Amino acid sequence: MLGYDDFYGFLDMSWATRQKLDQPLGDQVGPVHLEQLVIDGQNGTLKLYTDGKITILSRDGQMERTIEPKTCLDHEESHYRLQSHFVACLEAGEEFQTSGHDNLQTLRLAFGVYESAVQHRTAQSNFEQGAIPLIIDVHAHLGWDYVFDEHFTREDQLNKHKIFQVDRTILQPASCHDLESVVDQHNTIAALTQEFPGVFYGMANPNPHLKAALYEQEIRRCIEELGFVGIKIHTFAHAVHPSGHDGRKVFDLARKLQVPVMVHTGSGIPFANPSNLIPAAEQYPDVKIIIAHCGMMIMAGETGMAMKRCPNLYADITWTGGFLLRHWAEELGAHRFMFGTDHADNAGTELAKLRTCGLSDADQEWMLYKTALDVYFRNIVE
Repeated sequence: MLGYDDFYGFLDMSWATRQKLDQPLGDQVGPVHLEQLVIDGQNGTLKLYTDGKITILSRDGQMERTIEPKTCLDHEESHYRLQSHFVACLEAGEEFQTSGHDNLQTLRLAFGVYESAVQHRTAQSNFEQGAIPLIIDVHAHLGWDYVFDEHFTREDQLNKHKIFQVDRTILQPASCHDLESVVDQHNTIAALTQEFPGVFYGMANPNPHLKAALYEQEIRRCIEELGFVGIKIHTFAHAVHPSGHDGRKVFDLARKLQVPVMVHTGSGIPFANPSNLIPAAEQYPDVKIIIAHCGMMIMAGETGMAMKRCPNLYADITWTGGFLLRHWAEELGAHRFMFGTDHADNAGTELAKLRTCGLSDADQEWMLYKTALDVYFRNIVE
């Protein structure tokens, strides 16, 4: 039902009870209707009963007319159609009609109803119990920033989740120059991911100018031991060109470890120009690269140009104009953009921008969580 914008439905089903059997089960059990489906419309209600009967109930509820006294089930044929649809979508690279995301949202609604009844309050997203994510923040920091003199705290992140109902956050260290400092911040992030499993995730961000062996050792520790889900290049803070020698060693490692790379863009020209990512994106077409901040306003034009040329380029929408998001969603597809905050106290601003800039509900869903699930969490089993 969640895949339709113009109506809602109610589905009541049971796979585990026999209360509606009119006789004992025989030696052979044929297909039976286990669901009662109700679809409300403006002029009436369509109902499918468990015995296969289909009726229409008048708008005032006074008259119910049978339009099909009994319907048959074709289980074998339905499996063939379902699998044919999956094969066709896999070959074409299209999304399945029966998306797993929709099913998870259905489960979330069901459990939310139970929670609402128990607690006598409106059902809300509860990140502490690992609710199915509807808002994923792919760009956040934790720790002291030695370049910009900012302190990103645990309390800020927890408050962000509570106030704005953020379900998941990918945390990266603040800017650190030396190995010891960034290892300490990586460990702090890892501790938070253990305390709140399924809520916080880590992204590694050591200085790419560290000696190659030390850099690789720390990246591998973060990905292989701590379970981090990506790598960051901060072109401004670390003065690194993403397509230069030290920048390319990041993409080499990302390819080996099969994780995406986020790259700071915008402030910090010339290293932070989005167009600098084109050579790396073309050399590493199997690595998903995220343009952090979409080049900000000053370099937004280069973001569109680079993403048109390189299909493995994605972007987070922090510090980006809403009108640009609407334009890019139409031109490039919303499935290439992700919600982020950068600073926890920026969450309300970023959410308001996304929700009021004219995006369709479907495009908002892609930016709020679907793209992040595809880019960062596709291979994660929880």
